[in-house]
Amino acid sequence: MGINNQLRELIKSGTFAGILLIIAFTLAIIVSNNIFLAKYYSSFIYSKFSLTIGNVSLQTTFIELVNTVS
Repeated sequence: MGINNQLRELIKSGTFAGILLIIAFTLAIIVSNNIFLAKYYSSFIYSKFSLTIGNVSLQTTFIELVNTVS
């Protein structure tokens, strides 16, 4: 089995989502607690974005979206 086949099997499994979540969580903690990167992290989570599909539009920030959904 080559590395490509092993990678495909990992992506298909449920383990891959958990690994990505742990990596994203770890990076977010490191960036938010780093004095040099915290301002960029803060500006990212409070930046506004909009999603429009047809006549329906959603305008929010990332932090509002996360707090509303969870």
